[in-house]
Amino acid sequence: MTGALEEGFADVNGATLYYDVAGNGEPLVLFHAGIADRRMWDGQLEAFGERYRMIRYDMRGCGSSEAPTGAPFSHHDDLRGLLDFLGIERAILVGCSIGARTVIDFALAHPARVPALVCPTVSGFESDEESPEEWDKLVVADEALGKERLAQPSAVNRLAEIQAPTLVVAGDLDRPEVDVRAKLLSRSILRAQKVVVNGTAHVPSMEKPQEFNRVVLGFLSGVSGAG
Repeated sequence: MTGALEEGFADVNGATLYYDVAGNGEPLVLFHAGIADRRMWDGQLEAFGERYRMIRYDMRGCGSSEAPTGAPFSHHDDLRGLLDFLGIERAILVGCSIGARTVIDFALAHPARVPALVCPTVSGFESDEESPEEWDKLVVADEALGKERLAQPSAVNRLAEIQAPTLVVAGDLDRPEVDVRAKLLSRSILRAQKVVVNGTAHVPSMEKPQEFNRVVLGFLSGVSGAG
């Protein structure tokens, strides 16, 4: 990895977001899952930092970030605020779980700012599947943070609007509804392709980081203007 790790705090939409930056090149933002924080991307620091200026941050209420309780917010607005704070106009977006939902919502709201996407899920999707109790205990409790303002209209009905090249990365051991969402993304977004990382579940980047890195970097190297 080239370049020292930079870190700091950004005041964004009433929250104080912790972020770090590593590497040089085209900006690439990593948005973590609700069951983790920015450290879930430690396995990408070396590989991605060789090619990109990699930005990680803790969503409000996670890791080292703070947020007022009871205040309405949206994660994709927080992402916009952080990019503006860092002076970044365009960035490749990589998200997992809630992070994936966020980058899709951001791409729909600000298409000119997103040259490429990596994600497996989408907002506005209803499922009859119930999450296991253990899962619910791990996920960020938005009720404690305040009311999250979801994108309107929901992304699930607007996927055809996304023009950015999109890589849908899924684990073959993940929950069934996640696979359904991944398939919806891959068939609804014009320039999307889907890759399954075998032997992984909800967080392929942590479960098989070398395979995840190979897949994502290979995709980005083939995307014009994103490598």
